[in-house]
Amino acid sequence: DRLKTTFLANFSHEIRTPLNAMMGFVNILTSMKTTKEEKAEMVSLIDVNSQRLLRLINDMIDMSRIESNSMEIKYTNVELNGFISAMAPSLTYELEAAGKKNLVMTPVIDKTKHKVYQYIDELRLSQIFNNLISNAIKFTEKGEIKFGYKIARNENRYAITYFVTDTGQGILPDRLDDIFKPFVQYWNEDVPKVQGAGLGLAICKRLAELMKGRIWVESLPGKGSSFLFSFNTPVMIE
Repeated sequence: DRLKTTFLANFSHEIRTPLNAMMGFVNILTSMKTTKEEKAEMVSLIDVNSQRLLRLINDMIDMSRIESNSMEIKYTNVELNGFISAMAPSLTYELEAAGKKNLVMTPVIDKTKHKVYQYIDELRLSQIFNNLISNAIKFTEKGEIKFGYKIARNENRYAITYFVTDTGQGILPDRLDDIFKPFVQYWNEDVPKVQGAGLGLAICKRLAELMKGRIWVESLPGKGSSFLFSFNTPVMIE
């Protein structure tokens, strides 16, 4: 109850901020004194804030569906090399929108295999990746963000571990267990508070569990973080 009360206070602020920005930019756009260049900039800022608001609302809806056990998982055989490669353009755009010019985004796939499949929900896999990469962008100012998967073979069975690795500030050891809790955000004196309601990692954890998997983090302060997740569903390689 305490966490939910804190969340509702933060949530109202997180909604007001992009809405106020959008309304202000609309008022500027309708001004006769606004130049063409200024209008283009305002439209871009309205787009950024509308995306932020939409993500916040989607997180709320997803968390509600997960808590009420109404989240549906639709399994298909997802071809991972194509999946990871297709994510790159939109993530590069997100990086540019965040203004992180000193940050590089690198997709990682197993180039020795032509086709790698896992029986999984493609939409939810994409959602986990997007949440983790968005967090990595928020907390990393320079260096590199790597995302993708690696294959391991145990006896006669293949296993896949997905990952998102950054070169950010890292996470203190005593906070590693807290960051996957709902309504919790991570920051300290070296990591300023960032936008968000504290639901992204909690949703990742619940989605991983719904898909017969788990998610965990490996991190050292000042050395960056690696978020890893895997699923106990069939893997096929051609």
